[in-house]
Amino acid sequence: MLFETQEDLDNERRAIIRFCAYTDCVPYKLPMESEADYILMRGEDAKAIVEIKCRTISSKDYDEYLVGQKKYNALLRWKNVGFAPILLISWSDAIGYVKLPVEHKTSMQGKNDRGRTVVPDPVVLIPISKFTMI
Repeated sequence: MLFETQEDLDNERRAIIRFCAYTDCVPYKLPMESEADYILMRGEDAKAIVEIKCRTISSKDYDEYLVGQKKYNALLRWKNVGFAPILLISWSDAIGYVKLPVEHKTSMQGKNDRGRTVVPDPVVLIPISKFTMI
């Protein structure tokens, strides 16, 4: 099931605008079925694919960022066709990004997502220390 409210889209837009000011790129929103949120262009060149996650917690609340292994692998597939996959996180206190692939651990974990409990799935745990804060 896919969730994407107008508030989610607005939060993503604020994060990508800040990131693009930092990286000197222009963002273009991708269709929901693309398995990423934005493509970044610099001039005529497509440079990167960005997946954005907006969180209401602080970047200091956990030592690792959890992302589903399916999502992580989908982002890596973009690398195979010439794009730099980037995971961009907007926390309550910071915005950080990491280029993939990145050193990580894997685990089986469930999570509470938008009020529904999800059965354990393979996840990737990326150390917060691997993120560059902007």
